[in-house]
Amino acid sequence: PPPASARRLRISPRRPATFCRIDRAGRRAYTPGASEVRVRGHSWAIALALALPTACATAPAADAGFPATALATLPTDDGAYTVALRTAPSQPPPRAGAELDLYVADTQDQAVDGLQLTVVPWMPAMNHGTEVAPVVTPQGHGHYRAAPLELFMAGTWQVRIQLQKGTQESHVVPTVDVP
Repeated sequence: PPPASARRLRISPRRPATFCRIDRAGRRAYTPGASEVRVRGHSWAIALALALPTACATAPAADAGFPATALATLPTDDGAYTVALRTAPSQPPPRAGAELDLYVADTQDQAVDGLQLTVVPWMPAMNHGTEVAPVVTPQGHGHYRAAPLELFMAGTWQVRIQLQKGTQESHVVPTVDVP
């Protein structure tokens, strides 16, 4: 059963297996395969139920499980793109079992699909990377998922990202502090 702190709302009667969950922090998450809808409360719940399907439907499905606020947002070295990095299950990422959601936008803030991304975790203080290279899969709407992210030591890590489209190559290197 869903946690008591979550409210579940059905997004679409045509897709009864997809729900939008709003937690106390106001984060949206999609829950495929959910089998029930419960909304409790007073008139605010009815207003919320009418307003949220539109808000949730506009959020790309790639956002499921990731926080709304990016851990880091940086321009690429050539200024062609802006990359927003979010981690799950938490920000900053844990030492093992993390995933990255990379949102790539162009100079007009439009989502960019069709890129080849390479992600290399690197710990500069120890001069090493990880044994397991994250696999990057496009999610659509400018989102790319990289997993697994195995930052096995506490400290500052670089996430070296190479973006390639045709012959154009761009780079961005956000840093994350792992507790």
